[in-house]
Amino acid sequence: DSDGSVNTHVIKLIVVADEIKPEIVLEEPSFSYAPIENTDFTISLSAFDNVKVASLDAYIGYGVSYPNGDYTSPSFDEKILTINNIPAEDALPISTENIDTPVYSRKFHVPFLMDAISKVGLDANAFTVNHRVDLWIRMKAVDSNGNENELDIRFPIRVDEKPIIDIAEPLPGKPVVEG
Repeated sequence: DSDGSVNTHVIKLIVVADEIKPEIVLEEPSFSYAPIENTDFTISLSAFDNVKVASLDAYIGYGVSYPNGDYTSPSFDEKILTINNIPAEDALPISTENIDTPVYSRKFHVPFLMDAISKVGLDANAFTVNHRVDLWIRMKAVDSNGNENELDIRFPIRVDEKPIIDIAEPLPGKPVVEG
């Protein structure tokens, strides 16, 4: 300063490697959702990390529950979502402990039940009402330091029931006149 005083100050930083895995949030559908065969539904997900989420991926697979209690686990061969260019900013600035991604959505098609059965190698003739076919979604988040986390969720596929038709008029036993 102007009086010729000199001072030094030492700051010691202790830096540790980021070993915290990112977390995945399934925004929709709810965990109790059960899609009907041959319909579309939307998956919406986000993630958060203490530094930055670098990528999000989602895969689908099919599992089968057998009447005897056995279960065929899915193989996640079909990728339905890849997000790589996630902005380096907090999508929820109100949260002070994590860096949140925006919510990403993707609509995809649920196959006919018989098509899902063939994907897991079950003979369609052996399939009964006592079997259950599940659609599995595996979501994977990777942070900027390479830490990975996965979340697997299953949704039972419901049979598309035949429609029921009710005739409101004419009432039973009433005469009907042509024209």
